[in-house]
Amino acid sequence: MGYWLLIALLAPTLWAVTNHIDKYLLNQQLDQRGIGALLTASALIGLPCMLAIVLLRPGVLHISLFHSLMMVANGVLYIVGLLPYLYALQRDETSIIVPLFQTTAIFSYLLGLIFLDEQLSIRQLAAVLLLVGGAVIISLERKWQLVQFKADVFWLMLLAALLNALNWFVFKYVAIQDDFWATSFWEYAGFLLTALFILLAVPPYRRDFVVAMRHGGRQMIGLSALNELIGIGAKTATNIASLLAPLALVSSINGLQPLFTFIYGIVLTYYLPRYGSERLSRGIVMQKTTALVLIIAGTTLLSV
Repeated sequence: MGYWLLIALLAPTLWAVTNHIDKYLLNQQLDQRGIGALLTASALIGLPCMLAIVLLRPGVLHISLFHSLMMVANGVLYIVGLLPYLYALQRDETSIIVPLFQTTAIFSYLLGLIFLDEQLSIRQLAAVLLLVGGAVIISLERKWQLVQFKADVFWLMLLAALLNALNWFVFKYVAIQDDFWATSFWEYAGFLLTALFILLAVPPYRRDFVVAMRHGGRQMIGLSALNELIGIGAKTATNIASLLAPLALVSSINGLQPLFTFIYGIVLTYYLPRYGSERLSRGIVMQKTTALVLIIAGTTLLSV
């Protein structure tokens, strides 16, 4: 097992935690306020991250203007990519939404192939197809005796996956030419710039954030901060792994994220239903299990 794989595996275990926290925070809202509040909180995390990096690595400011602007734009792209994900998460269960993120592997493969000259073997391509197949299966919904395709959720997550793949691609493109921490610093600057834009120019989301902070209490603020720190840990692991292996392989490792999400969902449903629950009827469990088998099989192929 390669060193890159160990780092990459850290990301899905952490992302799965943030997915359930996101869902919990959204469920605490009586209307649409949750999305604006979560998006703003996610963007604001850029400020402490920037301060921490510049204190530990002062040299991060010495990067070309072009690359710094690219990474600022990439930070904005990352926050924008959260929008379709949050709207999809508001519409369906966490264990349904997360597997659809595996379509990121397709976009990552195409970007890596076209711009970075990354080549995958037949085995690796088969692994990517297994992961994507699992994601499609889990996007189907049974109603009575019919099987319906959740088009709205699927397309929202497809857009989120595309933006996610673009974010990883731009990060790798710049980081392989400059210092990792310098690249991260300017990406977080993009986070902060997006937060300022939301607070100054997007009144509905600004109101969402202010109301949530006023009425959510210490628990809401503390949980949001914890969630963002966990997410930063997962993103950092993904960014480091993307420098050690092809983008499609790194994004495909996130195929294990639905497994962790499903396991966490079962634990919450049976032991902590106040914080989250999943539908666990026989048919739904079989559907999710089939999808997870394909996803895990694809991930296993990558590690052989």
